[in-house]
Amino acid sequence: MFRLLVSVALAAAVAAVAVAPATAKGPNVASICGATRCIPIRGETAVWPLLSWSFAPFVTRPAPAPAPFYTIRLRDRSGIRWELLYVPKRHAVRFWQSRVPPYSQGVGPYWRTVPESAEDVFRRAVRKLSPRIAPQSWRL
Repeated sequence: MFRLLVSVALAAAVAAVAVAPATAKGPNVASICGATRCIPIRGETAVWPLLSWSFAPFVTRPAPAPAPFYTIRLRDRSGIRWELLYVPKRHAVRFWQSRVPPYSQGVGPYWRTVPESAEDVFRRAVRKLSPRIAPQSWRL
């Protein structure tokens, strides 16, 4: 009987945790900019897909040949900021983060290939924007 009560209590606790809202920890504000305008995005659920892919293992790459691009700026409640330059034609993104907790230092900028899992997210995010004109060269 005791084991049954413990099992029921454990199952109830697991169910309560499973339906409890997640603690807000990720970016909750983003701005996606093209040549003439920016689109704001608010809310962690809407913003998180723009960054969730970045935690997968990767290898840095050289800067791609210049091509039209978009900028994506994100921030969270603690003041951490991210800036991405998305270059769809080259399947590349330049990544910069202001601070990586628990440290006070930032990372980047560096270039990396956009994984397939993020290509659709980025394409949908920029679909109503015209890209910025390609620069002569990328300045880091």
